[in-house]
Amino acid sequence: MLDTINVLLIITALVNLSLGALIYFHGRNKRNNIIYSLNIVGITSWVLAMIIFRSSPPEYDLFWCTLLYITPTFIASSLLYLSYIFPTQQADYKHWKTFLIFFINALLIVAIAYPGFMITDVIVRGVGMEKEIVFTQAYWFYFLYTAGFFTYGFIRLYNKYRKSVGLERVQTLYLYIGYSLAANLAFATNLIMPWIGYFFLN
Repeated sequence: MLDTINVLLIITALVNLSLGALIYFHGRNKRNNIIYSLNIVGITSWVLAMIIFRSSPPEYDLFWCTLLYITPTFIASSLLYLSYIFPTQQADYKHWKTFLIFFINALLIVAIAYPGFMITDVIVRGVGMEKEIVFTQAYWFYFLYTAGFFTYGFIRLYNKYRKSVGLERVQTLYLYIGYSLAANLAFATNLIMPWIGYFFLN
């Protein structure tokens, strides 16, 4: 189904993938660039999962819906990790926190992938209408993980902005504003609205 939304999603995926490749190949020896590029891979994977989910036949809806909710978990965890190493390249904490960030991410992925734990069904409502996803109460865990990781990452970036000077201050501000605008829009359209039954902006 190549409708207007999927065309826009394809353009978004290509732009993000190009940006990720540009950043990676211009600084593949820098930890910041590697993690930021991996974050963009997560974003691109999420967009591609959305395209396929919107176009998939009903028998594959649950599979692609599961991937649709797995892929953004890495966006949250990699952003939080990035907030620790940006812009100095060095983590300002003990290494066990890196393990903790991605261990929690892995646990959530297992939970989402477990049949019926968070997503029980996908309902095709009709031509021109977005598919409806049926969640369980376990969606709370997904919501708290996503909102919590992003919020803590934003707090850390804001504090770094306040303490930094010169080029680092400008870089931190750009990163903070860019992620804040994108994440807040995504929270509304893809995290909160589907939970209360509104899928037209999913």
